[in-house]
Amino acid sequence: MRNPKQISGVAVLAILLAAAATSASSEPVVRNTRCSEFQFVASVPFTDAKGKPQTTNAFLWIPEKCRNIRGVVLAQQNVGEQGFAENAAIRQACRDTDMAMVWFYPYFDQSFEHPDQDGAVLQKALDELATVSGYAEIASAPWLPFGHSSTVSFAQQLANWKPERCLAQIVFKGGTDFGLPNNRQVPLFEVAGNFTEWNQQKKDWTKNGGCPWGPIAIGKDRATTQRPMSYLMECGSSHFAMTDAEADMIAMYIRKVVPARLPDAGAVLKPVDIDSGWVVDLDMGNPNRSPAQPAKSATDSTRNGVWFFDEEMAKAVEKLMNVNWTRKTQIPVILRNDGSVPAVQDSGLFEGVTPVVGEDGVTFTLKPAFLDKIPNNFTTGAGQELGHSDKGQIQIAWLSGNAMMTGPDTIRPIVDRLWSSMIYVRHPGDDEYRPSIQPFGLGFASTKTGKPQTITFAEIPDQPAGTKQLELEAVSDAGLPVEYGVIVGPARVSGNTLTFTEIPPRSRFPIKVTIRAAQFGRSIEPAVQSARMVERSFMITAPHQ
Repeated sequence: MRNPKQISGVAVLAILLAAAATSASSEPVVRNTRCSEFQFVASVPFTDAKGKPQTTNAFLWIPEKCRNIRGVVLAQQNVGEQGFAENAAIRQACRDTDMAMVWFYPYFDQSFEHPDQDGAVLQKALDELATVSGYAEIASAPWLPFGHSSTVSFAQQLANWKPERCLAQIVFKGGTDFGLPNNRQVPLFEVAGNFTEWNQQKKDWTKNGGCPWGPIAIGKDRATTQRPMSYLMECGSSHFAMTDAEADMIAMYIRKVVPARLPDAGAVLKPVDIDSGWVVDLDMGNPNRSPAQPAKSATDSTRNGVWFFDEEMAKAVEKLMNVNWTRKTQIPVILRNDGSVPAVQDSGLFEGVTPVVGEDGVTFTLKPAFLDKIPNNFTTGAGQELGHSDKGQIQIAWLSGNAMMTGPDTIRPIVDRLWSSMIYVRHPGDDEYRPSIQPFGLGFASTKTGKPQTITFAEIPDQPAGTKQLELEAVSDAGLPVEYGVIVGPARVSGNTLTFTEIPPRSRFPIKVTIRAAQFGRSIEPAVQSARMVERSFMITAPHQ
């Protein structure tokens, strides 16, 4: 694994949107609880496409009571994969279906365009995880790949390379490649974004986002391929963020695809029975569209609609999408310290700002607002006034990385596997204004001024299985409190207390636990520099040892 780096909360570099804005209060998003535990890891060296040596870490989570793993959900970190892999609803779906989760950070190849080379890295990681975990079936279990944005290529190329091993593919905010020939019979669930951030300054914000065009393309493809393809676009959704509704639909899809594709015995995946599913016309702009109905009895035109495994999911997606797509635009943002809004960059993403630093020197206050006008560098409608809902609140939520919301509008760095973060602002909309999301990135830079400090963290002795808790005793010579994060192992940390979690029943002992200790410093007087992080590892031994 890579050496820990220095980070602190001295500066937060956020990407935001531009124009005059009206201040708005905020309330915390009620999002799915973050489940960051991974019990095992395999670090796999490889040579990338440019001939450079690299290492990827394959983090494995096994449902706590799982005796036999039926399949493995796969994800390579881009942006949304961490939030996907740690989402409580999705993990519960994996528990319900005995699916393990393997999340790669850093990624080994987002595109998976060199399947023989990339596939060897993937298989080596799975082989090592099978050995270290004690769950030998991980090495040969069927795959369910997930990809966000540029890594949707990973999910689809993997299914194209080994269709016989992929029970499905989940494509999140990146589009479907209809040209891949071998994955057409591998079920695919595409979750699309409605108002995406890329090049948004070139879009017409004077109009609504329009109804999704994806179902029309799917219908044309299914007319010739009968591809078992499912689809969702939540009104007002963005490119980066995964909403609770989207996560719930992905969780439902996992619960549907696993029994439909995995045999009760043997290794050959069951073929998809198109006639047993349901189809629905999701061309929401067509007043004469056909509602959800069984595929077997659907007419020729409706039969080529978006396909789902059963009635429950077809109607759930139809209900989520059966809304008013013509509502007015509203744009929530975050202000600079002086109350102004940073400018949109050429990419359509946003310029960096530094929020207000709290008294502890590492907590920051964010200032959510609505734009009053379309930004001046937008192609259409620049300077035109924008309204917004007067109902509900602008919400701020974590998207990925080493940040934690500590209140409705306050955030601070935490010890995490990732070194950068994204959060987003969202308003749920109302009858007049559509829901809207704007994400932005955070970079917690090291505090390099002030008094230096060093962390002392003694080695931790091995612990027998059955140990409930352990007090961590790292100290900073600056007298500031040390914070901790569990990098790998069946454990969670709160304050100075490490609590051991349930160990999957077939786990192989000893089990390695790695803890990272950090002190982020103070970016205000009396200033203290960030300490270099310190890692300590120990083993959980079998109960009889």
